[in-house]
Amino acid sequence: MLLEVAPDKLDLSLSVIQELKMDGVRILYSTMSSEKEPVIYTRHNNVITTSFPELHSLGIDKGTILDGELIYSDSYNQGKPDFEKVMSRINVKDDRKVAILSKETPCMAVFFDILYWKGESVMHLPLLERKRLLDLALGDQESACKIKWSIGNGQELFNLAKEHSLEGIVLKNPESRYYNKRHEAWQKKIAYLTSQVYILGLRKGKFGWLLGRKENGRIRPAGVMEFGVSPDERKAFYQISKQIITEEDKNFIYIEPVVQCKIKYRNITSKGHFRIPVFENFIFNN
Repeated sequence: MLLEVAPDKLDLSLSVIQELKMDGVRILYSTMSSEKEPVIYTRHNNVITTSFPELHSLGIDKGTILDGELIYSDSYNQGKPDFEKVMSRINVKDDRKVAILSKETPCMAVFFDILYWKGESVMHLPLLERKRLLDLALGDQESACKIKWSIGNGQELFNLAKEHSLEGIVLKNPESRYYNKRHEAWQKKIAYLTSQVYILGLRKGKFGWLLGRKENGRIRPAGVMEFGVSPDERKAFYQISKQIITEEDKNFIYIEPVVQCKIKYRNITSKGHFRIPVFENFIFNN
């Protein structure tokens, strides 16, 4: 089941299941096949089993499908999940490289739900009952564990996520069945970071604004922003940008770095780019 975005003013004291949001790749882990090894699917239905041999022997009984997140926990970054490290392994197919990476950057699966148990669907059961079945299906181990959860502790958990720069929290109706789609019974509340940035250009074709951030007295490229800008704000900025164009190429129109805005974002990538930046508002200096 995919997550809806929680309303900004959501009451975090509600009696719902709360979990930390793991910053990784969503997976389904299936032992329904007659083959010896499990099958690991992404939410886009891509099979990634061969890329993660460290997850092949979790001791999960045949006839089981688990829902979870594939993460890499970086000990050099206070144990925080590293999304980029997981993504760097997704498409590696060479057996030798896969073997090396499974030792150098071993990933683990954090499971939070169970869809099939002993060959039968349990998606119709309430989430609390599925949590009990998950406890029976999986024991915590080096390469897999169950998500820790609580009820009625949302604000405290969200504050903890913000304090430690984690992605956010997930809120779930304890009586919800499992839907194979996005549903309001499961919602995510992201612990966004904010920043004041420069707009450096416009992308041709698909909408996007080039962003820049000031670092050591210089403005450095910081990725592309695609979300949060209203039609009226796009029009207003387009009229301004026509007057400050410096150059353009096949993909972008570049402008003078004089317009600033406030954004919210997940984190900064290893390349120094904002991850999933969202427009908040323009900044007008007197």
